[in-house]
Amino acid sequence: MTRKPSYRWLVSRETLERANRYLDALQTGRQSPGRYLARVLDRRGGWPDSPEALLGALLQTKKP
Repeated sequence: MTRKPSYRWLVSRETLERANRYLDALQTGRQSPGRYLARVLDRRGGWPDSPEALLGALLQTKKP
């Protein structure tokens, strides 16, 4: 079995605050996710429960 690499990344407080606002907007329906983010969220089974999880989902939308 191959282990997935684990990463640590640093983000500014401003980035976390913006992610939190975006997550709130998504959850309340004021905004809808883009196509790629919607696919990631479907695979994960729903909305992230934290801004950090949202950032992780957003990172999964980027090509290597």
